[in-house]
Amino acid sequence: MIRRLAAAWLILVLAFIGGVVVYAGQIWPYPISRDIEAFLKGGTGEKQGLGEKLANDLNFSPRRHLVETNVRTSSPDSLTPVRNLPLRDRREPPRM
Repeated sequence: MIRRLAAAWLILVLAFIGGVVVYAGQIWPYPISRDIEAFLKGGTGEKQGLGEKLANDLNFSPRRHLVETNVRTSSPDSLTPVRNLPLRDRREPPRM
């Protein structure tokens, strides 16, 4: 029993020290943890909680970047791109 407890304690201490080294030295997997931390903090003016973000990103219930519109069109060429959305460079803006 004491050996198992000592082994668990040793693993926890080593994992903590490893985390401190990764965070302080900004070595791999720091970029992954930085992205996770940015996701959890959210952007400026973002009012959604973690559960809503996860539900949106996992396609359970989309709630982000929704725009109300009453535009009716029959031709895709008449649609204009929506600007000022926080999209990555590889994505094209949606058209309305």
